[in-house]
Amino acid sequence: MRIAQNYIFFWNESLQKDEWKPLKNPVIFNSEGARNGGIFKKGSKIYRISQNHQSNNYGSSFNINEIKTISKNKYVEKFIQEISPKFKKI
Repeated sequence: MRIAQNYIFFWNESLQKDEWKPLKNPVIFNSEGARNGGIFKKGSKIYRISQNHQSNNYGSSFNINEIKTISKNKYVEKFIQEISPKFKKI
């Protein structure tokens, strides 16, 4: 299984153009947090979900990360919380 190890961004002056330029990439180089699980906004804050995995347990948990800075030249996110499933044994 190939696991995402890089989180790469591209930008464009307009969604009407096909001239996508790479940001200073990769913005994240880490197999534990590079796999994107989505982005959401709460109030004025923007969050990114990152999927975690272990070599024998794909999707073992996910992280909530707050995006602190995003621009053409810089990306910074802050880890907020890890969420793991709590399965009952039958």
